[in-house]
Order: sequence, then structure tokens, then C-alpha cells
Amino acid sequence: LHNILPSEKKQEIDWLWDDKYKILKKIFNLNKKKQTESNANVQTFNYKKSTADTMKIWKMFSESMNFKVIYAFDIIQKLCDHELSDEERKIFGMLKKTYPKKINDVIKQLSMDRYNEYKNFVKEECLKNDFMYFDTNKVIGDPKYNKKWLFVDSIHYTDLGYKIIAEALNILIK
Repeated sequence: LHNILPSEKKQEIDWLWDDKYKILKKIFNLNKKKQTESNANVQTFNYKKSTADTMKIWKMFSESMNFKVIYAFDIIQKLCDHELSDEERKIFGMLKKTYPKKINDVIKQLSMDRYNEYKNFVKEECLKNDFMYFDTNKVIGDPKYNKKWLFVDSIHYTDLGYKIIAEALNILIK
């Protein structure tokens, strides 16, 4: 592990005293102190930096352990090309009424422009890191799956949805 980490990460770790949990926390920045309320209002989450940093870590692991990374870009139902089944319409209608206001507000803010911006960013990062890129929307959005029950909520698939994704990934791997 010491040989594959960037030097700034190596310096954060006490290699004699840190146990494996502390080392992992330091690698993935899990032990940073929480920001104060006033500081949190000023700073916003930088998803691009976070994604790029995470991919760098995956690249280090994949190179040191000799495996390929496939980045499966997941879609949320609202932005998917999939035509809803009767079951999905009922579920989403009920969820819209029962979700807390905060969740509904976040879902309303999601747009195809933001989705495409992030998708294109992820594709670029995958190219930089020599990862395979897999867009689940292209699979789930195939018209042959229209009106099939694929979602149990806004972001999770049914067994059929996961089966469809797994079959597509299996073809990609072979």
C-alpha cells in the first residue's frame, strides 16, 4: 500500500501506529473534522474533485492489483428514457406524497443539463484513467424495456432491472 499511495497520502499516515481502519480513513479522507455551520454555508461540495480523486485511488488499486475498472454510470428514474410501468407509476405517485419536502426539492432540481454535464465529466475521467465506461441509461432506456417494472424507487432497480444491467455488464466483460 505504501508503494502505491501518492506522497501526500503517505505523509498523513503513521505507519507504525495507525491500524488498518485509521489508514483507510486517512486514505479516503473520512476523518476530517466536520465544518461549522457558518463554514458549511460558504463551501459547496465539489463533486468533480471528489469524483476525480476517487478515480485516482481506484486507478492505483487497479494498477497494483492488476484488474480493470468498469464505471457503471447509474441513472435516476426521473432522468431515464424508460417509459414507466403501471407499478412504477403507482410507486412514484406514492413516494412523491410521502417523501420529505427536502427530498422532493432535490429531485425537482435535477435536470438533463446537470445529468449530461456530470455524465460527460465522468466519461472524460474514465478515459484519463483507462476505465471502461458503462451508461446504464442506454440499457434501461432501450424501448424493449418500456412499461416493464424496473424501478422500486427513484434510484433502485427491481430484480429484473438489476438482471438487465448484470447481463449487459457480462457482455461488456467478455
